[in-house]
This record gives sequence, C-alpha cells and structure tokens, in this order.
Amino acid sequence: MATDFGLILALSFGVAMVGYLLWPRFSFQLPKSLADGLFYGMAVLFMASVSILAVLRHDAFHSHAYDLGIFDQVIWNSARGRLFQNSIMVDSPSFLGHHFSPLLLALVPLYWVWPDPRALLLTQVLALTATALPIYWWARERLGPGLSLAVGTTYFLSPAVAYVALFDFHEIALAAPLLSFALYFMFKRRDLPFLLALLIALLAKEEIGIVVAALGLYLALGQRRLWLGAGLFVLGAAWAYSMVTMVIPAFHPSGKFYFALRYTKLGASQGEILGTVLTRPIYTLGLMLNYSKLQYVHHLLVPLGYLPLLSPGLLAVSLPSLAYLLLQDDFSQAAIITQYSAPLLPLLFFVLIQGRQRPRVRGAMVGLLLTAGFLSYYLHGPLPFSRSFDQTQYVVTPHAQVGQRLLLRVPPEARVAAQSDLVPHLSQRETVFMFPWMRGMENLDYLFLDRKGNNYPFDDADYEEMVAGLLADPAWGIEADEDGYLLLRRREPRLGRLFGGG
Repeated sequence: MATDFGLILALSFGVAMVGYLLWPRFSFQLPKSLADGLFYGMAVLFMASVSILAVLRHDAFHSHAYDLGIFDQVIWNSARGRLFQNSIMVDSPSFLGHHFSPLLLALVPLYWVWPDPRALLLTQVLALTATALPIYWWARERLGPGLSLAVGTTYFLSPAVAYVALFDFHEIALAAPLLSFALYFMFKRRDLPFLLALLIALLAKEEIGIVVAALGLYLALGQRRLWLGAGLFVLGAAWAYSMVTMVIPAFHPSGKFYFALRYTKLGASQGEILGTVLTRPIYTLGLMLNYSKLQYVHHLLVPLGYLPLLSPGLLAVSLPSLAYLLLQDDFSQAAIITQYSAPLLPLLFFVLIQGRQRPRVRGAMVGLLLTAGFLSYYLHGPLPFSRSFDQTQYVVTPHAQVGQRLLLRVPPEARVAAQSDLVPHLSQRETVFMFPWMRGMENLDYLFLDRKGNNYPFDDADYEEMVAGLLADPAWGIEADEDGYLLLRRREPRLGRLFGGG
C-alpha cells in the first residue's frame, strides 16, 4: 500500500512538473461550453453506471442488514405511520435511539410511490452526483474551465466517492450535497441559501453539528464575519452535544448514547470523552496517528494530489470531522470503503479549489490532479477497469435466482429472521431480524439461511454447528432446502399467538 502511494505521488508530481514547464508555451483556454459538456457528460455517466452497479449488487444478494435492511425497514414503517420503527437493531426499537436523522422522512413520499430498497440506492447515487455540481461551479468561477474540469474529473474518479455510493445506503450520504451547496453559497456570500442548506444538513445526522461549528469558526476567523460565525459555532456545538447527551439517549431503552462505546480509550461517558480530549491532547493525538488511520488520510488526500494542504486555514474546517472518525476504536470508521467519509468529500474539494494559484501553476495542477485521480481510481477504486473491481459482486448468479424465488414463499406478514445478506430482501415488514441477533426465536415464523452465502457474524465451524442444531430442533420444519438455501418454518404456534398476540 505504501508503494502504491509512492507511485501515485511520484508520477503525479512528475507530470505536474512537465505541465508547469510547458504551460507557458502550449497553454490554451478550454471553451467553457466544451468544459461544461464534458463535465455534465461525466456526471451522467457516473450516475448511470454506479446506479446499475448498486442495484446489481443488491439483486446479487451482496447488500446487508446493516445498513440497507435497517434503512429500508425504517422508511417503509415511517411511510405507514410507524415513524422510525425498526426491529433489526434489537437494542433500540426506534432508529432515533442510534442516530438523529429526521431528514429520512423526506424519503417517505418516495416509498408511497415506489417502496423498494433500490429506490434508496438510486437516491444515494443521485445525492453523490449532485455533490459534484457546486464543486464544479465554484472551480469554474475561480480556476477557469480547464482546471475546473480537472477538479470535476477527480471527484468522479475518487475511490472514496465510489465506495460511499456502492456501500448499501446511509443517511450521511444525504448530507454531502447539502454541505456542498452550503459551501458554494458561503463563498458566494449568499447567506440565506447558505443557512438553509446547513440547517437541512443538520437533520441528516447528529455529527453534522461538528461541521457547522467548524464552518462557524471559519466564518468568524477566516472571513471576519464575527456574529454569523459565532452564531453558527454555538448552534453546531450545541446541536451535536445535545444530540449525543440528551436527544438520542432519550430514544434508547438504556438511556445512553450507544456509539460512545466506540471511544472507550477516551472514556466511559460523553463527559469523560470530552474531558480527555480537552485535557490530554498528546494522548488524544497519539490515538489518531497510528498507521491504519494515517493510511485513511492518505486515501482521502492522494487522489487530490495533496493540494488541500496548500490552504491550511480552510483545511482546518475538515479537522473536527476527521478527528471524530480517527478517535474511534472501530477501524471501519476510518476507512474509505465505508460511508463515514461522506461529509469530508465536499469539504476537501472546496479546500482544493480555494487555494490561490498563479496562472503558470495551473498547468501543473491539471497534470497533478488528473494523474493522481486516474492512478487512485485504478489502484484503490471499486469501479470497472480498476485493480480492485470485483465483478462477482454484480452478477446475479443462478444461486441468487434461487434465493429470489424462495423469498416469494415468505408471507409478507410473517415474522422472519435471516442472514445478513437476505435481510434487505425481507425488510418491508414490521418484524425482521438479522440472524442470530433477535429477540427470541420463539416469536418467529420463518428462518431463512444461505449456507453458500455470507455467514456473518459466524465463522464457518460455528455456522455449521448452528445449522445442524436448527435441523435437529423439532420446533422447526423444512419449508425449502435448495442449492444451499434453508427456509425453515415453525411447526408450533409462536408465543405471541398462544397469548392472543399478533
């Protein structure tokens, strides 16, 4: 991996130097209409191709209970008046017990028309495509058509963007276009749409309050807009703090913020965590600077040729959100293959654009961005023509077709537990669990397993032992046993029915 980074940087800076030396002799002004046409063409290509891949990945049974199944059930229930209700997160019957994301209600009308998890996948791709628009518009105003086209190209080549788009569905992806538009309006000094975009972004997820607070500091210190900046800082900090200490715990049966468990090295409670950050800065910094977390920072910056480092003042806006990820114990938070990078993407691209460049340097920037972008795409990206592209994730095999057929044998009102990758195909019902995380097998009607599929969270030996135990249990009968799939049906009435329950 370190070799990959070195190769990208060496080739990128080599091409940049060639561009710097030759730009005065061969520079030309790319027509704005041509740059626009190429950019919008790339946007359509990205949206269409990634949408197809996201849907195929789901149809091939490679989406997961965590998180597509959760969001599908939450929005499906909300569309039927059961706001934020879910059964997959067994520790909290309300999604708000984990995250404060009222913006999800904006997707309820979509589920009145098309109640399907594919609708969420397409919405996410659309949101990430829309994120590129303000980035390109501002780059075109500041840098001209040629360099703005290079910036837009780099966005669509970014491995982090592709991974967020393909990895199931997550509410944090909805914040990316809102933050992108907010930054555009901030630099245009259009306060009303800027504030409106920020306020809506706050409804996407509690951590956006950190971004709002950081933007407030930048407005106060960087743009000398003291009152607006101070107001946003107070709003963002108060929002984030109140969400994780009062609002979200109020919806959780334990009365605690579940995700505080990811910061155990800093403390056992929100107060202890904050106290450690404020009073032990060297220790806190050490937690963020281990090798895997530095690799994550590399993954974010290498496709941009490390150019955001040329604008340290604005780059500081992204540091609180980055610290929020790097301080967690869970390694998946600081990895571009997951969704957590979504709020950082527009911030980093606007930092890149905002740096001041002399005309001659623009030739170097074009070469640097395009070389770093294409190399990062090939070496680290998940899309076609990249080294890591896994075609098997997007092929609906005969085995998957058998699974799709067996799904039709599960009644829509049945209470079901299923393996992770089967759950998103069964999540439009009041009660569905991810096996084995459920509230008692005695209340189930069906179990749906795939012995050839992803047996998370079991290892192979434990999984086979579990299956053998189920097959020997007289309470369960085999409804279907085909091509590795096991559809088990309860022979005895479940407890809810014995006592007159539903």
